[in-house]
Amino acid sequence: RTVAANSNSVRMLLESCRQCESPKVVDAVGRLISKYLALSPDTEPHTAQFLKTLHEGVEKGLMSVSANQVTARVDRAQIHNAERILLTLAERKPDVVDGYASTLVKIVQKFTREHLSHMVQARQGQRQQEQVAEDVVEST
Repeated sequence: RTVAANSNSVRMLLESCRQCESPKVVDAVGRLISKYLALSPDTEPHTAQFLKTLHEGVEKGLMSVSANQVTARVDRAQIHNAERILLTLAERKPDVVDGYASTLVKIVQKFTREHLSHMVQARQGQRQQEQVAEDVVEST
Protein backbone atom coordinates (compact mmCIF):
# COMPACT_ATOMS: atom_id res chain seq x y z
CA ARG A 1 0.00 0.00 0.00
CA THR A 2 2.83 2.37 0.80
CA VAL A 3 4.32 1.80 -2.63
CA ALA A 4 1.03 2.58 -4.33
CA ALA A 5 0.51 5.67 -2.19
CA ASN A 6 3.91 7.05 -3.22
CA SER A 7 3.86 6.00 -6.87
CA ASN A 8 3.18 9.53 -8.18
CA SER A 9 6.05 10.94 -6.13
CA VAL A 10 8.38 8.23 -7.39
CA ARG A 11 7.39 8.91 -11.01
CA MET A 12 7.96 12.64 -10.56
CA LEU A 13 11.36 11.91 -9.04
CA LEU A 14 12.27 9.69 -11.98
CA GLU A 15 11.22 12.32 -14.49
CA SER A 16 13.22 15.03 -12.77
CA CYS A 17 16.32 12.82 -12.51
CA ARG A 18 16.13 11.74 -16.15
CA GLN A 19 18.48 14.55 -17.21
CA CYS A 20 20.81 14.36 -14.20
CA GLU A 21 24.51 13.75 -14.79
CA SER A 22 25.54 13.03 -11.21
CA PRO A 23 26.72 9.41 -10.88
CA LYS A 24 25.49 9.30 -7.29
CA VAL A 25 21.99 10.35 -8.34
CA VAL A 26 21.95 7.95 -11.28
CA ASP A 27 23.04 5.06 -9.03
CA ALA A 28 20.41 5.99 -6.45
CA VAL A 29 17.72 6.06 -9.14
CA GLY A 30 18.80 2.61 -10.28
CA ARG A 31 18.48 1.29 -6.74
CA LEU A 32 15.09 3.00 -6.42
CA ILE A 33 13.84 1.35 -9.60
CA SER A 34 15.07 -2.04 -8.46
CA LYS A 35 13.44 -1.74 -5.03
CA TYR A 36 10.20 -0.39 -6.46
CA LEU A 37 9.91 -3.31 -8.85
CA ALA A 38 10.75 -5.78 -6.08
CA LEU A 39 8.00 -4.40 -3.83
CA SER A 40 5.31 -3.83 -6.43
CA PRO A 41 3.25 -6.72 -7.77
CA ASP A 42 2.99 -6.73 -11.56
CA THR A 43 -0.79 -6.80 -11.33
CA GLU A 44 -1.04 -3.38 -9.68
CA PRO A 45 -2.01 -0.42 -11.90
CA HIS A 46 0.69 1.78 -10.35
CA THR A 47 3.32 -0.75 -11.47
CA ALA A 48 2.12 -0.46 -15.06
CA GLN A 49 2.25 3.34 -14.81
CA PHE A 50 5.75 3.13 -13.30
CA LEU A 51 6.92 0.94 -16.17
CA LYS A 52 5.37 3.39 -18.64
CA THR A 53 7.42 6.19 -17.05
CA LEU A 54 10.55 4.06 -17.39
CA HIS A 55 9.71 3.33 -21.04
CA GLU A 56 9.37 7.05 -21.73
CA GLY A 57 12.79 7.73 -20.21
CA VAL A 58 14.45 4.95 -22.16
CA GLU A 59 12.78 5.93 -25.42
CA LYS A 60 13.74 9.57 -25.05
CA GLY A 61 17.38 8.66 -24.47
CA LEU A 62 17.57 6.11 -27.27
CA MET A 63 15.75 8.31 -29.76
CA SER A 64 18.24 11.14 -29.32
CA VAL A 65 21.01 8.70 -30.28
CA SER A 66 19.09 7.39 -33.26
CA ALA A 67 18.30 10.89 -34.51
CA ASN A 68 21.87 12.22 -34.11
CA GLN A 69 20.69 14.77 -31.58
CA VAL A 70 23.45 14.16 -29.06
CA THR A 71 24.59 17.72 -28.72
CA ALA A 72 23.88 18.93 -25.24
CA ARG A 73 24.85 17.61 -21.83
CA VAL A 74 21.18 16.89 -21.24
CA ASP A 75 21.06 14.58 -24.27
CA ARG A 76 24.16 12.70 -23.13
CA ALA A 77 22.72 12.35 -19.63
CA GLN A 78 19.44 11.01 -21.02
CA ILE A 79 21.31 8.42 -23.08
CA HIS A 80 23.37 7.31 -20.11
CA ASN A 81 20.34 7.20 -17.86
CA ALA A 82 18.38 5.20 -20.44
CA GLU A 83 21.21 2.68 -20.43
CA ARG A 84 21.18 2.54 -16.64
CA ILE A 85 17.41 2.04 -16.56
CA LEU A 86 17.72 -0.85 -19.01
CA LEU A 87 20.52 -2.33 -16.95
CA THR A 88 18.35 -2.17 -13.84
CA LEU A 89 15.33 -3.58 -15.67
CA ALA A 90 17.40 -6.50 -16.99
CA GLU A 91 17.36 -8.08 -13.52
CA ARG A 92 13.62 -8.07 -12.94
CA LYS A 93 12.02 -7.37 -16.32
CA PRO A 94 14.21 -8.91 -19.05
CA ASP A 95 11.21 -8.95 -21.40
CA VAL A 96 11.12 -5.14 -21.27
CA VAL A 97 14.80 -4.97 -22.21
CA ASP A 98 14.22 -7.50 -25.00
CA GLY A 99 11.70 -5.08 -26.49
CA TYR A 100 14.55 -2.64 -27.10
CA ALA A 101 16.92 -5.23 -28.59
CA SER A 102 16.58 -4.15 -32.23
CA THR A 103 16.97 -0.47 -31.34
CA LEU A 104 20.06 -1.24 -29.25
CA VAL A 105 21.58 -3.29 -32.08
CA LYS A 106 21.04 -0.40 -34.51
CA ILE A 107 22.67 2.03 -32.07
CA VAL A 108 25.68 -0.25 -31.57
CA GLN A 109 26.02 -0.64 -35.35
CA LYS A 110 25.86 3.14 -35.75
CA PHE A 111 28.51 3.68 -33.08
CA THR A 112 30.69 1.01 -34.71
CA ARG A 113 30.43 2.67 -38.14
CA GLU A 114 31.26 6.07 -36.64
CA HIS A 115 34.21 4.63 -34.72
CA LEU A 116 35.59 2.86 -37.78
CA SER A 117 35.17 6.00 -39.85
CA HIS A 118 37.18 7.99 -37.30
CA MET A 119 39.84 5.27 -37.23
CA VAL A 120 40.18 5.31 -41.03
CA GLN A 121 40.46 9.10 -41.05
CA ALA A 122 43.08 9.01 -38.31
CA ARG A 123 45.13 6.41 -40.19
CA GLN A 124 44.91 8.40 -43.42
CA GLY A 125 46.11 11.49 -41.58
CA GLN A 126 48.98 9.52 -40.08
CA ARG A 127 50.00 8.16 -43.51
CA GLN A 128 49.95 11.67 -44.97
CA GLN A 129 52.21 12.91 -42.17
CA GLU A 130 54.59 10.00 -42.72
CA GLN A 131 54.68 10.74 -46.46
CA VAL A 132 55.45 14.41 -45.81
CA ALA A 133 58.23 13.39 -43.43
CA GLU A 134 59.69 11.03 -46.04
CA ASP A 135 59.55 13.76 -48.68
CA VAL A 136 61.37 16.16 -46.37
CA VAL A 137 64.09 13.59 -45.63
CA GLU A 138 64.54 12.78 -49.33
CA SER A 139 64.78 16.43 -50.33
CA THR A 140 67.60 17.14 -47.90
